[in-house]
Amino acid sequence: MDRETIHSAVGKLLRLDRQHRTLIERQVGEMGLHRSQHRMLVYLSRHEQTPSQAELARFLEISPPAVATTLKRLETEGYIRRTCSKEDSRNNVITVTDKGHSVLRDTRQRFDEVDDAMLDGLGESEVMALAELIERMSNNLKDYEKRCQK
Repeated sequence: MDRETIHSAVGKLLRLDRQHRTLIERQVGEMGLHRSQHRMLVYLSRHEQTPSQAELARFLEISPPAVATTLKRLETEGYIRRTCSKEDSRNNVITVTDKGHSVLRDTRQRFDEVDDAMLDGLGESEVMALAELIERMSNNLKDYEKRCQK
């Protein structure tokens, strides 16, 4: 395959990612959240046990102090509630509030609309093929990264 075709395909993929991210961030922003706040809220809603701040930092790829700031904002805005753990008073239990669950439902609906618009006109088999191609490319990069680390 010639270099120009590869550069063109990769450029289109990166522009698509940027377009999608911009639309999603706009949707989150319209609801009064920042992207990292939303991602943290989603993560917290999916875990029964409260993750440590270090786990949150690794998942969100942000610093532990940024995690603390984001948690404080989410609590101040009423999206989460922090209470002391009964087992260990040094730890907090974080609970997503009804307001937090409500905003997650609203953002899910908005994100689905963005995804539907992006995939408009594509059939199920095309979307499945796209997902398979993306997974293969991701695995290729993981393998490449491993080879580079040796």
